[in-house]
Amino acid sequence: RYLDEFESFVRDNTAINIIHKVKAKSSTFLDNIVSSRMPFGLVSSVKPAKNGELDLITSSGRGKISINKITAGQDLIDKYKVLLSKASNDHGGQPDKEGKRKIFSRIEVMPPRTVCTESYLVVGAYSTKYEAENMADFLRTNFCRFLVSTILLTQNITKGKFIFVPNESMKEKWDDNKLYLKYELTQEEIVFIESLIRPMEITEISEAIEEDFDE
Repeated sequence: RYLDEFESFVRDNTAINIIHKVKAKSSTFLDNIVSSRMPFGLVSSVKPAKNGELDLITSSGRGKISINKITAGQDLIDKYKVLLSKASNDHGGQPDKEGKRKIFSRIEVMPPRTVCTESYLVVGAYSTKYEAENMADFLRTNFCRFLVSTILLTQNITKGKFIFVPNESMKEKWDDNKLYLKYELTQEEIVFIESLIRPMEITEISEAIEEDFDE
């Protein structure tokens, strides 16, 4: 194998084979729609107010904020989008005692007129709640989180960690079985993914501990 095949080094040959299958069937990837740091220009220390035209999500709670304080991402404000904590669930990028990683901690659909601080990334911008919910479900799949894990070696998640995740149409629902079938993964490859990634249930989202992880 060529060690410099990708910009980021991927350690395992089985992971390389899976990435090759994905890249053979996909032309665009999720790094194209994941936001950069501070999707709305709001630092993590911004606190929610009692009044404002917009709803604000921060690591310390929810509240309001004036639309005049938004310095980026104005085109996202009136859309549905998916909020993703920029801090990985895995401390220092390390697996749990069973050798598995969860990768993502908080995933939540953000309705129109809702913004967030730099504690979070924004994934996609949609006209319908259905599409945003499909993206949230896609992010929770073992398949998606495995592809991110291949180059996520620290606790900080950035848009660049999504370079191997295919940008699927959110007009339809996705689950692991459907993704495994589309990308023609072998049983051995499926077992490999599921030996490394811990299932992520929707109920876990409400139980997630929210913290700031400033760069």
